[in-house]
Amino acid sequence: MKKTILLGLLAVSTIANAQLDMTVPEEVLAEMTKKESESFSYKVVYPENYDANKEYPVVLGLSGGGQTEDIVDYCYYVMYRSDYFKKDFITVMPIAPEGKNFRTYSATEIKAMTKEIRQNENATDEGWIVIGTSNGGVASFNYASVEPKLYDGLFAMPGGTPLVVFPEEWKKYKAFVISTGLEDIPDWQSFTKETADNIKETGVNVTYKQITGQGHVFSPEYDVDQIYKLYFER
Repeated sequence: MKKTILLGLLAVSTIANAQLDMTVPEEVLAEMTKKESESFSYKVVYPENYDANKEYPVVLGLSGGGQTEDIVDYCYYVMYRSDYFKKDFITVMPIAPEGKNFRTYSATEIKAMTKEIRQNENATDEGWIVIGTSNGGVASFNYASVEPKLYDGLFAMPGGTPLVVFPEEWKKYKAFVISTGLEDIPDWQSFTKETADNIKETGVNVTYKQITGQGHVFSPEYDVDQIYKLYFER
């Protein structure tokens, strides 16, 4: 039953993404660099005063919908373009290969992706943050389940999971945030809330937030750092 409901929600979110005006200002597009890895392409943003001789933790941004390049660009614009990340994080936003979606990646594929990122970038082996929205929000739980020690923060905005067993390492994360816009459809809101409640029951310090005036995808006017401060201003 949960899988059927999830598939229905993802179909609705795909339609919602298709109806969005995903125009991204040229100056925002210019902040990203597109790179090719062995099995996927990605957009990357380096921190201010980037030092090629230093290792940095990664913000792994998993976008929604079909995770095409235009969707990745828009998700950076409204979700991953944070002043907090500009200081000491490399922001990596994968573009899904044609016919694939990171939501359905196997454990082997997930590990291969993060290994390629570490090979391509000056990335640490810990202290990453995984952030996902919609399809990417569902994927974020899978990524953090497969390699729980790689991350110390998770943000699903929105996102949920049918998983019922969760890693003990999640209890040590600096922030574990699950949020949804109050203008999102009721089924997405309930799926997100149910996930937050289920994980919280295992002892994980989950923050569940409902965002006034926001729908399934946040608008450019919303200050997403109001959410990320839960990690950076503990």
